[in-house]
Amino acid sequence: MSLIFFVSCKPKTVESNNEPLSSQLNSLEVKNDFKEFWNNLGKALLVNDTIALDNYLDSTVSFYGRDDDDPKFELKSRDRIIQIRKIYLSGGFYDYQNDATIDYRDFFLNRNALDNDYVEGQDSQDIKDFVFKRNKRNEWKLIRVYTDTKTKGGKNE
Repeated sequence: MSLIFFVSCKPKTVESNNEPLSSQLNSLEVKNDFKEFWNNLGKALLVNDTIALDNYLDSTVSFYGRDDDDPKFELKSRDRIIQIRKIYLSGGFYDYQNDATIDYRDFFLNRNALDNDYVEGQDSQDIKDFVFKRNKRNEWKLIRVYTDTKTKGGKNE
């Protein structure tokens, strides 16, 4: 007579608030949760975690003006991180519903920011002036920003 034993081990979860965002990327990729991606992007922008930002941005980010005839440009490498951070620190949008100007710094940290624009189950998300797309590896990336490309905040500042 043979006896067969099955042993199941459940890994212990260790959570740390001091862990850099860049080291949390693997768990984010597995979960593939846009809302978690959004929150981590906001935290990375706040603390200027360039390693995390490099992973959250597409290898080439497009910058479009607000009007059709405004300049358009693309940035790669660290230039795209610098430009996104510049827009984050100085930009915002007008909230017509609440008759208020919202800074991007506040917007990216607001847990309710996605309520109006987020569409469940889509591989592309247009959240105010930012366009995100899920790539072939199932990772969310920032691919495009609509911003003032003619004056302050534009590429040629």
